[in-house]
Amino acid sequence: MKRIYTVLLFLAATLSSHGMDLPRKEGFSWWEIDTLKAAFLVPDGWHKKSTVRQDTLGYYITKEEILGGRGTFTTGLSLNVYKDFQAKRGTDPVRFIHDFQLGFSKHAKILKEWTRRIGPFDSYGFLSEGVVGGVSTKVHHLFIVNSKTGTLYYFFFEAPTSEFEEAWVWGEPMIKMLYIDDTI
Repeated sequence: MKRIYTVLLFLAATLSSHGMDLPRKEGFSWWEIDTLKAAFLVPDGWHKKSTVRQDTLGYYITKEEILGGRGTFTTGLSLNVYKDFQAKRGTDPVRFIHDFQLGFSKHAKILKEWTRRIGPFDSYGFLSEGVVGGVSTKVHHLFIVNSKTGTLYYFFFEAPTSEFEEAWVWGEPMIKMLYIDDTI
């Protein structure tokens, strides 16, 4: 069993399956999610929330507290996890990502895009800028596909464009220092 730790554009390291030895990061703590065998950085003073909707597991790390079932926030990281994506959705995850980005590009500007492969993980990312809820917003999108299990992870960090650079001080470590397990 391998765990993937992303650093500087998704570099990998093998870790033991139990008792993760998570590195300390000043200003952050770790949110360990046993059901995913994963861990994510949470800035001190930020909020965490998890949800389940049909076949989607949702995790949120936000500057503002999310209240209610479909609450909103302006700055934070969202993660949607889709296990057995192709079997449940009837479409190839890479095709879905391509179509998602194409659809997104119709209402937002794609500023940058990239791909990486690490072991069973393929990652696809792009940075976009567009209007969300009447506010110009930058979004850092990161899709990770586990070709071994068919799981699709969709991470996205968003903040108002005028605040993005300041918020990215928190968002970049959250995106670049994450642990996910190759058996999920």
